[in-house]
Amino acid sequence: MTVRLDPEVASMLAALPSVRDAGAAGRRIIEMWPLTEAKYMDNDAKYAESLQVRVCRSVAEVLLGQSIAIADAEFVYEGAESIPGREQSEVDALIGAINAYDDMADYSCAGDVELVLNALDSLGLSWDADQWQALDSTLREAESAIADELEPNNDERDLETQIIDRLLIAVSALSQTVQAVIPLSALGEEGDALTDGEESIGTTGSGHDGQDGLPAAARESVVLMPYIDEVCERLAIPRIYVSSKQWPELVRCVTDIHEFTLFIAQAAKSEWDKHYEDLVWDKDEAKKLAKEEDERKNKELWLPNSPM
Repeated sequence: MTVRLDPEVASMLAALPSVRDAGAAGRRIIEMWPLTEAKYMDNDAKYAESLQVRVCRSVAEVLLGQSIAIADAEFVYEGAESIPGREQSEVDALIGAINAYDDMADYSCAGDVELVLNALDSLGLSWDADQWQALDSTLREAESAIADELEPNNDERDLETQIIDRLLIAVSALSQTVQAVIPLSALGEEGDALTDGEESIGTTGSGHDGQDGLPAAARESVVLMPYIDEVCERLAIPRIYVSSKQWPELVRCVTDIHEFTLFIAQAAKSEWDKHYEDLVWDKDEAKKLAKEEDERKNKELWLPNSPM
């Protein structure tokens, strides 16, 4: 299977309700551009920063196999090199994830696959030669498909259809790159990746959010978590987010393009809805509503008891 989807398969996937819903959510965001109001620009900058923190936190959680407090991730994002009361391994994983994210920062503009490969060093991942070669080849094929999509032409597609077509390119690129770095021996007949031991990929351990049960396959492919973020930006569609808890499930279904597409489409819609809400958030209006809610609760508190 290649990154370029068969036209019939692409048409079938594009018609899925979850994919259509994602397209509508993406259109709602893109139609707001170019941002002209100061509050929207400020909100978008805050959203982008929050997204980077969330992605880097998730990458570090997958690497460590444990949960990390968002406050810790924010502290390291702001430049901390140690955190009182925290293991240094947690801080180092966060620093590595932030560096990897920064390593790829120009991919969305340049399409240089070497930027993705360079991020491996920041994450401390050790791959064999076959994995390196497979990822390099797949990244270049994905970039070729992306470049073709971005070629200027007389595109008569409506915005929502264009978003859906580009989301499917991102879906296929992620599916194939994940498969490129996971050894074939780690994939079962139904695409279930094996863990370090005898547990299946979805098995959770004793840690919060099931982090203790994360498989080796999820860790080995986690460099592609920020990659898909950059692919979406390169395709001029909103960025998406897959959490550390979702990542093993993504790996589980990576060889089933139908299930994988549904997974990514739902993740995209969820993140794009959040992006839109963050964009249109009005601080003054939020304060006003909070004050009104407090006043309402105070009135209810002091109302006399109703007669029996």
